[in-house]
Amino acid sequence: MSTFRFGAIGAPGTWRGSARADIEERSGFPALLAQRGLMRDDECLVGIELGTATDDKEGDHAMVHGLLVFRAGHEPPEGSAEGGGALPVRKVSVRLTPTEFVAAFGSLAVTLSADGVLEGRSCEFLD
Repeated sequence: MSTFRFGAIGAPGTWRGSARADIEERSGFPALLAQRGLMRDDECLVGIELGTATDDKEGDHAMVHGLLVFRAGHEPPEGSAEGGGALPVRKVSVRLTPTEFVAAFGSLAVTLSADGVLEGRSCEFLD
């Protein structure tokens, strides 16, 4: 068993940012994983990683990883990023087109800025 820190990784000088999404349990990404036999009824989706590879010959798919945890009842595990040790997760992978990935969310917002210079910062539009 290996340990990792959840978050996007890139070389210095790359674009950084944040993302937020609404996910419907019955029709979104969890349902997609369940329909493909990748997520069990006793699991809860707690993380999603999206990665594109420069060596992808087809160029129209991205690798998406779902991070799943066992859940008691129907609630996701409690806890925050600040507390506790490593959370035991099961990683499953699926190849999706960009359209399939975006369609797995009710809404999706992504922001990126050069070296993260705008992240969390107020900006004023010039006329």
